[in-house]
Amino acid sequence: MDITPHSNNAVNAGSGQPNNATGAMAISQKPGERLKQVRLAQRRELEDISAQLNLPLPVLLALENDDYQALPQAAFIRGHIRNYAKVLGIDGQPLVTRFSDIYTQDTGLSDQQTFANSPLKPLARLNRARSPRSFAWLRWVLIACIAAALAYAAYYFIHDWRSKRQTVPAVQTDGFVPELAPESLPAPLGVKSKMNSESTSATSQDQLVLDLSKDTILQVRDSMGKTLVDGTQKAGTPVHVSGISPFALTLPDAVAVKRLSLNGEVVDLKPYIVNGRAEFRLSR
Repeated sequence: MDITPHSNNAVNAGSGQPNNATGAMAISQKPGERLKQVRLAQRRELEDISAQLNLPLPVLLALENDDYQALPQAAFIRGHIRNYAKVLGIDGQPLVTRFSDIYTQDTGLSDQQTFANSPLKPLARLNRARSPRSFAWLRWVLIACIAAALAYAAYYFIHDWRSKRQTVPAVQTDGFVPELAPESLPAPLGVKSKMNSESTSATSQDQLVLDLSKDTILQVRDSMGKTLVDGTQKAGTPVHVSGISPFALTLPDAVAVKRLSLNGEVVDLKPYIVNGRAEFRLSR
């Protein structure tokens, strides 16, 4: 039960501690509890805070309830606490210090968590956490796949070319030359190779679709670093991107993307959004 203080002498029922929303933070008070207390004292709605911070309501609710298991790693939580305190007009440093004191006790995780043991690691591969060596094995796998595909294409081309070179045995007739039905004639070699190439290319590419609620800037690159989309995209028409995953996406205004799908599977953007911006890699 939240009690809105009416004076500097208001007391929190059950604890006997001062419940002053504008004064100093109680020693036993948690950061989320303090932020909620000040917000209620200022008679501000959580939806207003969500709009100012550009954070989803579930994130703010988890923050006010000090439910750190439902939030991303400690570095992000510190940023949310500082921003929330700034919006309320209070000093955020004591709240951050208090958070560092209780985070490990509440979650069993280090408050100096690195990306290597972060719970966000399975969700996205952030560009800044990657080193060039992390792609070394993938580069060799891609090279081996390309070499195998080229070898198979060369073998198929040579085999097909030789079969077309074989001549049909002449048949002795009395001046009569049978006509071959059009459907019995072999397809031209160039046309057949082109059809096979187009079919292979279409099935090997991944399809990325972004539905926008408003005009926004997007940047999408494929696994080889080739830029597929870069610049302002118009709302109302889905942005279709074809290429080989993983895709590197940069969304300066992530909330403008109302739906994201890869090969027909919808992707939840919320875990990747930090202060309204999302930058991550997405693979099939």
